[in-house]
Amino acid sequence: MANILITGANGGFGQLTVDTLLKAGHTIVASIRDPDGRNKGNAEYLKAKGVEVVSIDVTDEESVNQGVE
Repeated sequence: MANILITGANGGFGQLTVDTLLKAGHTIVASIRDPDGRNKGNAEYLKAKGVEVVSIDVTDEESVNQGVE
């Protein structure tokens, strides 16, 4: 099984991808902008499934570097 980083995991295709990969037994790290604010509910939903949630804004290179670390 693989360790996989999914960006934009707070909804839509990102969340569907997370669910599919979890069912296949992979370890998922999900990136969400503002997981402690406006996307807190989505972050809590993912954490309850065993997903590690990190804050990444893909339009900000520093944010991406910090999130990948």
